[in-house]
Amino acid sequence: MKLSEMTSEQQEEKRKYDREAKQRQRAKEKTERMLRIIPNARDYRMPEEQQNKLGQHTHIVTKTVAAELGVEKLSDPDQYITAGVASVVFGLENQVTQIVYQPNGMLVGGWFPDAAASEAIERVHRFPSLLQSTTFAALYNRFLQAVVKWSKKHEHYSTPEFIQEVEAEIAGTYVLRPLPELRKQEPNKIQASSVPSEAEILEQGRIKLSNQLQPQFHIHDPNVSPDARRFLDGTL
Repeated sequence: MKLSEMTSEQQEEKRKYDREAKQRQRAKEKTERMLRIIPNARDYRMPEEQQNKLGQHTHIVTKTVAAELGVEKLSDPDQYITAGVASVVFGLENQVTQIVYQPNGMLVGGWFPDAAASEAIERVHRFPSLLQSTTFAALYNRFLQAVVKWSKKHEHYSTPEFIQEVEAEIAGTYVLRPLPELRKQEPNKIQASSVPSEAEILEQGRIKLSNQLQPQFHIHDPNVSPDARRFLDGTL
C-alpha cells in the first residue's frame, strides 16, 4: 500500500516502524564496527614491544621472589600468581591495557585485574609462603591498592564480588573459603575401586586449578611460564 493511500494512523505506524528499523540497523552496524576493533579476550596478543618489556619485568620479579624464598624456582601456581600480580601493577603503571570481549572486560598487562586479585588473595591465604618474600609482600600491597583504584574508574569492567574481596583483604577482614568436603562413606561400603589413585588425585587438582584460573586469567599471556601453561592444560 502506498503511503498516500494510508490513513493518518497507518502513516504514523509506518513512520514509527521505519524509525525503529533504522535504529536497529544502526545499532547492528555499530556493534559490528566495535567487534572489528575490540578483540576476543582469548585471541588478543599484546604488541611485541609491550610484551617484551612486560616479560622482562615479570621475569625479574619472579626470580627475585624465588631467591628471597631460598628456592631455585617458584612452584607453577606461585609463579603464576606472582606473574599476575607483577603484570597487573606494571600494566596499570604503564597503561598496558586493552578492552576485550568474551568475556567482556579490560585486560591490564594481559590479565583481568579483579579476577587476578581474587585468585591471588585466595592463594596467599591458603599457601602464605609467598608473603615471606619482602619483594612479593610489598608488590602485593601495591597490587591490592591499585586494583581498588582501577575498579573505581572502571566499574563497568570490574566484578563487585571480586572487589569486595580485595577491600576485605586490605581491611584485614578477608575470610578464606573452605575447600569443599569429600562425601563420607560408611567403612563397610567403601570399595577399593572408589579410592582414587595418586595420579587421579593430582589430575583432579590440576583440573580444579585450571578451571579456576583459565576463565579469569589470560592463559595465553606470553608472560606465563611454559611449565605453568603445561600444568594448566594437562600436558605437564
